[in-house]
Amino acid sequence: MTRGRPPLKSALVDALPGPEEDKRRLRLILATVSGELTVAQACEQLGVGETRFFDLRRQALESALAGIAPREPGRPQQQESPEAARIASCSSSSRI
Repeated sequence: MTRGRPPLKSALVDALPGPEEDKRRLRLILATVSGELTVAQACEQLGVGETRFFDLRRQALESALAGIAPREPGRPQQQESPEAARIASCSSSSRI
């Protein structure tokens, strides 16, 4: 007996923002990674050769890896615009 929720599979991709064609390509790439489709089947559905498919899959996986890399906690420090700096300096000099 299995516990937990059933896997969402392609529904995870459907929930992402972006063009439908890009989502379709991602679903096919993920289907080859999970073993649901062969590379040949995915190539046929995408209308590309194996070399192009392997390039697409590599790009998708590299982007996924970059997206989950740990980052510094918190928001990045924002650079003050020259206009905001001028306004701040005028405000502080008028208080004297």
